[in-house]
Amino acid sequence: MKKHLLLTLVLLTSCFSNPESNDSEKSVADSEINFEKTGQKIFEVDSITDYNLYYPSYYSSKAVLSCLNPSQNSIDLYDYELGVLKKRIGFKKGEPNNIKADLFGYQIINDETLFVIDKIGNLYISDWDGKIRKSINLDPEGIPGGPLIIPNLIPAFQHGELFYLENYYLSNPDRLMKIALDTASGHVDYRLTLPTESVEGFWGLGDFSYYNCVIKKDSIIYNFPNLDSLYIYDRELNPLGKVSAKSRNIDSPVEKLLDINNIPPESYLKIAAFTSSIYSRLIYDEYQNLYYRIVGKPINDTLLNSGDPIKSTEREYSVVIFDSQFNWKGEFELPDYEYDMAMERILVTPEGLLIQTKGDNEDMAVFDIYGKT
Repeated sequence: MKKHLLLTLVLLTSCFSNPESNDSEKSVADSEINFEKTGQKIFEVDSITDYNLYYPSYYSSKAVLSCLNPSQNSIDLYDYELGVLKKRIGFKKGEPNNIKADLFGYQIINDETLFVIDKIGNLYISDWDGKIRKSINLDPEGIPGGPLIIPNLIPAFQHGELFYLENYYLSNPDRLMKIALDTASGHVDYRLTLPTESVEGFWGLGDFSYYNCVIKKDSIIYNFPNLDSLYIYDRELNPLGKVSAKSRNIDSPVEKLLDINNIPPESYLKIAAFTSSIYSRLIYDEYQNLYYRIVGKPINDTLLNSGDPIKSTEREYSVVIFDSQFNWKGEFELPDYEYDMAMERILVTPEGLLIQTKGDNEDMAVFDIYGKT
């Protein structure tokens, strides 16, 4: 896996208080809908599993919550209703017909097939018992970036005979960000350049390294952390245009932080990404036909210099809600410092938007459920 300047991904938010809402879900005064915590979902984890679940995702066909388990090189499946481990799909490493390096990403493709990616850019096509049917080197020519699949963040999708995956960790404009894969022949082709405006002034700085996309039936919608607008493409990667999806708490476009011709000292680079507003990710709720955009405010100088291990490194965050046509419906602040957003422990299920809490019980993975009320 190629090395890049990556800092811990953190999410941030800001919002004004609504006198009719409680302290944990404050909304912009003219929000058109109510959005609040409606319950919790708990999953029991065993002693060899980190209770901070990696890349959790809901697979509706079998009513399971899936996640990557790095310590076991496995994909774990939890019975969603019962909250207990149902199946562990393990992958051996280093032997013939097994994975060549530790698992790095995954996605359930259908009821018979999984895709898993290792840390050196190999894709493995597997059944639900971990038997590898085929392996493909996704980076035979050493193209900048790194192949990756995360089901709720940068999912793979099929169009015609090809699967499309993300070439991630790009910090320069005009790099190729999409991988077109013919699984039958193993042919790999890199396509779709990273928009210049999504990189210039940020150059892979901290959480500005990370974008995400939502896959729809007829389109792909990209969320770039420094841009008010979402970028829309058809499933053949042709641009369809942009749509504004702005937070009403960010008055102006996100200000550029870096001049590539005048690189600041390392001390600035360590904190620079925390000093700006950011659009962290876009989530689609297929059950409510709504979009959630995670957005927030910078950490102020007082907190940055406070030495507080939490407040100097973690940002507050909120959810901006849009309807299916990207009409603004509301903006809601979440409780401060209660969630660890670094590993994208967010997913949508029929119950609502689930966000994993930090918690202190290593035997349970606890998710707060948020929804429209």
